[in-house]
Amino acid sequence: MDGRQFIASLVSSLAWPVAFVVVALLFREQLVRWLDNRRRSEPAPAVAAAEAPPPQPTFPEVLARLSDQMVEIGVVRPAGATPEELHTEEVQSLLSLSATGAVVEGQMLVHRALRRAVYGDITTDGADVATMILANSAMQSGTISPPVHYAIQQLTFLRGLAANRGGGEVDMPQAMEYLGLVQAMLYALEHSADGPGTEGDQVGG
Repeated sequence: MDGRQFIASLVSSLAWPVAFVVVALLFREQLVRWLDNRRRSEPAPAVAAAEAPPPQPTFPEVLARLSDQMVEIGVVRPAGATPEELHTEEVQSLLSLSATGAVVEGQMLVHRALRRAVYGDITTDGADVATMILANSAMQSGTISPPVHYAIQQLTFLRGLAANRGGGEVDMPQAMEYLGLVQAMLYALEHSADGPGTEGDQVGG
């Protein structure tokens, strides 16, 4: 009796479990090849689409938020301050530039004032130190408060948005509002303290 006749006799006698095992043993190699080919031909499971990154904040959104926050922490242009104290002429001269140029150069005014607050002299070491490194040093020494540190960070962030157009095109009214915040920050930094760590003279404290 050959294999086929044996299988037929098993099936005819309803010995299904035994017949299945025998068939699997007899055609093992063919089954393995069939399963392997089927596995290769099946489409790969769909990879879950990566979540879209959060939208980049726009220049006007960050500017409006920062304007409100600077009022809350008390960094505003004093009504009685003289034009010299507010650097009015220096700031207004930036309006001859493009809107983006005014923002970029306005942030540099803050950078230089911060450098003077940290080092006492703009010509001392650290002339090329990044703005936020200066701000970190000023906060650690007690020259500025954490809220003012945050405001400087946001002014610097806005400068990056304007320079790289990551937050959309900046127009002149927005640049003028930014320069108003710059004036307030310049006044605050230059009246922050007689020396680092002076308690009570801390900006925004």
